[in-house]
Amino acid sequence: MALALLPLVFLPFWAAQVMVAPPPPGELTLWIHSSAAEFAALQNWLEPELRANGLTWRVEHASSKEELLQAWRSRLVDLAVVEEELAAELHGALALAPLWDKLEGPTWENCFAPFWEAQPFRKTFGWVIPAQGRIPQARHLVTVMRQFAQPFSP
Repeated sequence: MALALLPLVFLPFWAAQVMVAPPPPGELTLWIHSSAAEFAALQNWLEPELRANGLTWRVEHASSKEELLQAWRSRLVDLAVVEEELAAELHGALALAPLWDKLEGPTWENCFAPFWEAQPFRKTFGWVIPAQGRIPQARHLVTVMRQFAQPFSP
């Protein structure tokens, strides 16, 4: 009888080891929170540079803020393109990592990189990196897009 219960004694230790192990590395994912038309335009801008630089990022669309935030909480977002207003909310919640490895840390200017200057009655999209994401890989993609891609214009 005691021999039959012996595995139960070690089960918590085995389970703890399994739960501590990091998840296997997956595909890098860029999420875009936008309308369907804006997503198509952004995807058409991104994909040629991804291919040209041999980068294997999957581009996902979030049509609602709730959908993006669910993916964010589930740690499915490595990099995102969002409107400035949502970026400000995420920054206020301390959910953003710096886009560049600078001494200033996660300041607003270091956490949101707009695609163009703000204009009245026009959405301002830009890059953001989740604080829990794969930051070095996300920074690499932002750098590649800023240096090699044509500026995005809707």
